[in-house]
Amino acid sequence: LIESELFGHEKGAFTGATSSRQGKFDQAHGATLFLDEIGDMSLATQAKVLRVLQDGSFERVGSNETIRTDVRVIAATNKNLLSEAKKGRFREDLIHRLNVFSILIPPLRERKEDIPSLSEYFLSRALKGIGKPIKGFSQDAINLLISHQWPGNVRELENVIKRAVVIAGGKILDAGDLIFDTETTEREPSDRVLDTGPSIKASHGLHQVIDGMFDMAVKTNNTPDMYHSIIADVEKRLIQKALRATKGNQLHASELLGISRVTLRKKIQDYNIISE
Repeated sequence: LIESELFGHEKGAFTGATSSRQGKFDQAHGATLFLDEIGDMSLATQAKVLRVLQDGSFERVGSNETIRTDVRVIAATNKNLLSEAKKGRFREDLIHRLNVFSILIPPLRERKEDIPSLSEYFLSRALKGIGKPIKGFSQDAINLLISHQWPGNVRELENVIKRAVVIAGGKILDAGDLIFDTETTEREPSDRVLDTGPSIKASHGLHQVIDGMFDMAVKTNNTPDMYHSIIADVEKRLIQKALRATKGNQLHASELLGISRVTLRKKIQDYNIISE
């Protein structure tokens, strides 16, 4: 469907195409079009984009009529396109067409001085429409954000802030509210050093809650299913909190949790969660 999004389509061009639609290249005639993550674009779509850049023409999906457009394109990617070209995954001629002027933005771990301002920006975005009275970050939280290595770059930072907003119970986000993307990384040793701080020990008690659930499972000899039981309980409570914080808006809740809306819906069904 990316070709339909970029170039438009005619009615009946594919299942669900109930009407004709302009594409982004058509809509952006005489203006600028931003293409994000262009490194993930298929070779077939790359060829069509290259044609637009070369002669300003394209056809909508399901049509033979050529449309002319005059568009300035700005593209972004987190991949090394020259390396992708050598592997046959990106067109080298498209790289040269795009690379009239390039700006290299270093990864977040190499510009940690930007983390406080970016964190404030993502916090203001996460708070929109939620109504939580969160004012900012504690110094421990800022220190922890700065010390993290951010393998997921700026998107990981945004997800961490969104999760913190859901978890937080006070007006200031503390280090204990920050949960990093454990699927991609573990905290660096420098992060763990900060765990000895008194404000982290006194934070909202996630570690203590898990410790209590673990001890209870051991005492009741419920250890065979302990892992899944604890994870399910924590996950269910987190989803319920996100839904309450967003007044039942599943789209906003999924954004806060850093998961897709489809995943959120499935988990709501699995845990039989009823929005309050």
